[in-house]
Amino acid sequence: MSLGRPAAPGFDAAMETAVNAVHAAGITVVTSAGNDPNVEASDNVPAKFASAMAIASTSAEDGNRRKCGRSNVQILADTASYFTTDGADIAISAPGEARENILKGCFIEPIGIQSLAIGGGTARMYGTSMAAPHVTGVVALMWDKADDTIDGTLDPSDARRYIENSASDIGTAPLASPTSSYTDDGDQEGILDAGEALVLTP
Repeated sequence: MSLGRPAAPGFDAAMETAVNAVHAAGITVVTSAGNDPNVEASDNVPAKFASAMAIASTSAEDGNRRKCGRSNVQILADTASYFTTDGADIAISAPGEARENILKGCFIEPIGIQSLAIGGGTARMYGTSMAAPHVTGVVALMWDKADDTIDGTLDPSDARRYIENSASDIGTAPLASPTSSYTDDGDQEGILDAGEALVLTP
């Protein structure tokens, strides 16, 4: 789900009931965490719901290198995107942008993920709404593998566990963004690893 809004106590029950019902029906719910580094996933719905997997954004590859002040600066792959919402409720981080380049004046330019565009052609977009589809695609592959087993199902709780347990660089990634807008949550949940998630899927 590429949607969200600030949590509003007293107004979130209907949405949570709907998400819980989908989860109970055996469907894995993946949602973007949000694009505000000044809040945490627990501040947004549906990202805060326990039955949804909230996905934060990272850069997929190294950006350019530019001198800023007295230092050469480069934003590396697996760095938390300067715009991403994070926090303890994040299930996993995944690429929500191709890279972050440093422009003259030390401003940051996000280079989006290249995707098919409505009406044909391609477009580059960035945000946690680009990160969540990466995880959704992996869940679909996990379902395809599970479909070949005797029971042919993949419980949503198992899907989340396989994705979280197979993450790469748990404890070291995502790297903290060097930008002043980003606040490191201190929780390095790791980066989505499609191959390892499939290995864990029975």
